[in-house]
Amino acid sequence: MILAWLPGIGVVEPVSERTAYDVNAFRARFTEVRFCGYDTRIHPYIFQFTLAARLKDCDIVKADFTGSLPGVLAKRLYGTRLVVNYNYHALRIAEIHGKPAHVLWLRILRRLALRAADGVIVASRALEQEVLAAGYRGYRVVVPNGVDLERFRPSEQRWTAPVILTVGRDSPEKNLSVVREAVAQIKGAVLNEVRGLPYAQMPTAYQSASVFVLPSLTEGCSKSLLEAMASGLRCIATMAAAEGLAGGWDPLIIMENDSDPSQWASAIRHALKDPELGASSRAWVERHHDIRRTLFQEVAFLKWVGRR
Repeated sequence: MILAWLPGIGVVEPVSERTAYDVNAFRARFTEVRFCGYDTRIHPYIFQFTLAARLKDCDIVKADFTGSLPGVLAKRLYGTRLVVNYNYHALRIAEIHGKPAHVLWLRILRRLALRAADGVIVASRALEQEVLAAGYRGYRVVVPNGVDLERFRPSEQRWTAPVILTVGRDSPEKNLSVVREAVAQIKGAVLNEVRGLPYAQMPTAYQSASVFVLPSLTEGCSKSLLEAMASGLRCIATMAAAEGLAGGWDPLIIMENDSDPSQWASAIRHALKDPELGASSRAWVERHHDIRRTLFQEVAFLKWVGRR
């Protein structure tokens, strides 16, 4: 069975180290896996039309929602099975960025993708509800993101300086200003904003921190939050940032207010005094987000759709 993987719009080859784990796992379970990243010499939306022809001999296409147009075209032209991977709130991000034309395009693309889909993989119950609200009534499965528990593990060293870590791009939906102001209120605390760091260095970044904060206004199933939890960090997140956590929010400090720096500072101080919070975070992802289990669920669904 030949599987083609279409990443989100604009994602290029070669695959990132984080994605490589998933790709290699798929290659062990399919006859061939083609990761169809975008050619940066061509506008990503134009490239989607040229990419469809490469999917003609594939048995099944796994397409991230924002990059699903070639899969939709392959389904129409060649009858190729299509599974849409719906793993974050793309329309919400476009709304936060104030891009109404992009919101309109994503609504059209979502309608096309869900109408063509033979199956949908969603990363959380909230995303499942979004798909259902958009009118999809076909086969679907909830598969939360997983984390490599061998790569990301707690450090045996105990740090005395309070290092507050956040991971991700500096964009409006990440809401980083609130934690910058919060950490400034805590004597001796240092905020480490990590972005663009090679993936091989990420375990050290987590192990060098005391507390992880995720103040995002929207997420799907945050991989950085899962990596921080696997690393045994005490974690603080907004309700939106933690929505994809399977099994509930017990190991986290959840912030209902995403905009008050004083409340965030208070939560960080509380986390710094609660060392058991990190141990419970690690145990939680071991139970609910082991990447070996989540990939097995995803592969099983893809193969089931491919054989129907």
